[in-house]
Amino acid sequence: MQQGPGFYRRRVGDAVVTVLSDGWLDGSTDIVVGIDDAEKHAVMARHFRKPGPLRLALNSFLIAHNGRLAMVDAGGGPNFNPGTGKAAANLRAAGHTADEIDTVLITHLHPDHILGLLDDTGAARYPNATLRVHAAEHAHWHSDAAKAATPEPFQVFFDAARNVCAAYAGRVALHEDGEVFPGVTALPLPGHTPGHTGYHVRGEEDLLIWGDIFHIPELQARHPQTQIVFDVNPELAAKTRTATLARVAEQRQLVAGMHLCFPAFSHLRADSAGYSLVPELWLAEVF
Repeated sequence: MQQGPGFYRRRVGDAVVTVLSDGWLDGSTDIVVGIDDAEKHAVMARHFRKPGPLRLALNSFLIAHNGRLAMVDAGGGPNFNPGTGKAAANLRAAGHTADEIDTVLITHLHPDHILGLLDDTGAARYPNATLRVHAAEHAHWHSDAAKAATPEPFQVFFDAARNVCAAYAGRVALHEDGEVFPGVTALPLPGHTPGHTGYHVRGEEDLLIWGDIFHIPELQARHPQTQIVFDVNPELAAKTRTATLARVAEQRQLVAGMHLCFPAFSHLRADSAGYSLVPELWLAEVF
């Protein structure tokens, strides 16, 4: 039995941000390293979750502003994982078509964030979209030396990034920071990948779409110094996460992430045991 369509809208300043569920990834707490199993299990139990098998949320986002429409990441698509590939249908359910999207803001070029940009033939799913990618991110995944230095199981990540960028040839625009869409600023958050980027949607109440700062929120909020097996630079990823959480909590900033439980809008609260997420209450209307 299916749930209803997986989209949810929220106004941020002059923009309307819509989260689209792409489904889920099957995994386990084994992807988190730098913490012993007993503590992993204890943290997950306190949040009424089992350590594994574990379903991880996967989201993408739309940003509508003055007649323009951007997408932030596109999910893994139907061929990445049995649970993924739902963003395209949820886009239609939200009342939009693929050709309306003129910009795709990429947090990073991992397969679960970009393979949804391709259709079943391997062509561009969004025919009018320009991809905005951090320059360091594009350089890393197109480096043969970086690919050769990467453990063989993860070398397919390079192939995915190159295939997606090739499908959008002539429509890949590189950036480092600054405004990348009206009212949206790129915020480098390196470590998970070299050009991992968050997107700051400006308004009276700002929103930070922070990409993969969290994969398993329950664990990483309590233990931000931990690392993920997919981190390109694990030490820098942990440093970036720790600094980001401190800033977000102090500023009481609204955040959203690709692996936060749908509908993904939340605040972060500091306490004696680290941090905890405070999901935003469901809004019945888009104000």
